[in-house]
Amino acid sequence: MAKVRQWWYLIAGAIAALIPVLVQLGVIGSDQARSGGVLIETLSSLIGGAGALTAGTILSKQRKNGTVDQSPIDLVINNIPVVYEQAMRAEANVKKIQDVANDVLGGITGMRLPNPIATQNDVSLAAAAMMDITQY
Repeated sequence: MAKVRQWWYLIAGAIAALIPVLVQLGVIGSDQARSGGVLIETLSSLIGGAGALTAGTILSKQRKNGTVDQSPIDLVINNIPVVYEQAMRAEANVKKIQDVANDVLGGITGMRLPNPIATQNDVSLAAAAMMDITQY
């Protein structure tokens, strides 16, 4: 539906901009220009109505599956396992990055990168970069 609205706005905008030029050039009369404007307004309101119908349909589906009717506390409680899983996945990704960085940079500099955060005594460029990455 968004693609239809996008094209309609572009076409309607072009026509609305072109109508005064065509009237000035005498290609169309002022009565035809008014009826063209009314036609554009009518079709635009139909597209707006279709958007409202789409929103109503989506809301109806959300109410049926319980998305809308849950209290905020229920949403938080029900999504704790999802957040925990994502945190574990992110931690595993950081570990992979550290391992690869240690393999690549450790061989060059002869040092190992800290895990997970550099100590104050370790001021190498690789350690500083890794410390910056692990903050997120």
